[in-house]
Amino acid sequence: MAHECASTVGEGWRKPDPALFLRAAACLGVPPAQVLFVGDKLRHNIRGARDAGMRTAWIHRGPAWLSVFRPARRHADVMLPSLADLVAVLDLPRGQGPAAG
Repeated sequence: MAHECASTVGEGWRKPDPALFLRAAACLGVPPAQVLFVGDKLRHNIRGARDAGMRTAWIHRGPAWLSVFRPARRHADVMLPSLADLVAVLDLPRGQGPAAG
């Protein structure tokens, strides 16, 4: 189901347009407030998802000094050093996530 949504959701919109994120949530059948959107670009991923009413997790990639110029706490609900750290945020036991199956 997620693959079908991903292939049709972007028609007519581009990130960070909140309409794109709202359509994705609708396609998955969940309200935006129940979505945790994970992205690595504050401007294109996090801003659009936040403006659509989703919770956000920013994967902080790049040199640590960049965070001085990108105050993510104002934008993202959660900051992650890597995608692997998402397991702890979701409170999943190791080896029990979507990629584990």
